[in-house]
Amino acid sequence: MFRPQRLLVRDTLLAIPAAVIATMASATNEWPTRPDSVAVQIGFGAYAIAVLMFRRTYPVATWAIAVIGAAVTAPLVLRAEPSQVVLAFGLYSLLATSDRVEPIKAAAVSYAAALGGTLLMDVQLDHGIRVDTFLMPALTVMYGAGLGAVVRVNRRTAADLAERNEELLALNEVARREAVLAERSRIARELHDIVAHHVSGMVLHARAARDAIDRQPQGVDSAGARDALHTIAESGSEALGSMRGLLSILRDGELDLAPQPELGDLGSLVDSMAARGLPTTLDLVGPPRQAPPDVQLSAYRIVQEALTNASRHAHAQRCAVTVSWEAHGVHLTIDDNGVGPDTGYREGHGIVGMRERAALVGGSVTVGRSPSGGWRVDAHLPVAPVPAAADVVA
Repeated sequence: MFRPQRLLVRDTLLAIPAAVIATMASATNEWPTRPDSVAVQIGFGAYAIAVLMFRRTYPVATWAIAVIGAAVTAPLVLRAEPSQVVLAFGLYSLLATSDRVEPIKAAAVSYAAALGGTLLMDVQLDHGIRVDTFLMPALTVMYGAGLGAVVRVNRRTAADLAERNEELLALNEVARREAVLAERSRIARELHDIVAHHVSGMVLHARAARDAIDRQPQGVDSAGARDALHTIAESGSEALGSMRGLLSILRDGELDLAPQPELGDLGSLVDSMAARGLPTTLDLVGPPRQAPPDVQLSAYRIVQEALTNASRHAHAQRCAVTVSWEAHGVHLTIDDNGVGPDTGYREGHGIVGMRERAALVGGSVTVGRSPSGGWRVDAHLPVAPVPAAADVVA
């Protein structure tokens, strides 16, 4: 069901009993001059139902009808209160739902109509000009206009907050993407350093072997060996050139071949964090295995980022790092006792970077509350299992 239809159903449920009460009130005054016409009472009831039913679906039209009704129905039924109550509902709905209507102008028109109807009624009843002739319409209009204006302000505030929240979400998404791009750029540089080192060594060794065969070809199928090693050298050179071309797209700046940290450097990292005021323990579980350089680098950077976040953002007093070697990979757990995550927290650049690091090598990172009260970072990085002796080709 659409929203206007829901509003119409709700307002109808309110309109029918309210209109019945208003009609009964208009028909129960004890003045001898009150009209006994059933048609007048039925007409007033239909008018009240129409205004109350459609006051939020068609607020401008129903308010206009209520204004006319306030001026006309009071001298007809010789009671001003029922029509003024209907006018208050119409004025409230107009100001609560329409942003184009000026509250002061709408209130002034409503008051003029209500006052006019009351004056005509007093003239018919020969009551003269009294204080309540001016007071009752004023109170009715003030109530309807004041309540409608408050609702409109609250609705505008809620809309503004929703719009700002959408803008913040969009900015957060932009910041997250920028963090991902920055981390990928850093990863690209470090991967180049690792792969370039090994591929360059492969190329150099292949060329050296080819030269050695050329110098001492006796007893060796020098032609076949030379061709094979030549192919290795050419393939390595092509791979290195292709890699450099790809990584140049991901980042700007000069490529360097600085040595990159490994899992064996975690002890130095822990010591450096302790020297900076964050006592940190390192536990190694299970026999260490040989892991590819990219996995070791990702593991080191994840631990480094987690400890940095614990010190800088969580204000931790101590941390614990656990490196567990498992059948299919290495598991990292970093716990701190600082200020833990709030409900519905948004991931910052550091967490985004750790996830990128893990995803690069096919792993994953989960972040949550630590048993120590702060943050816990769990990372699993897969490592290819070492083949059994029977599977190794001699």
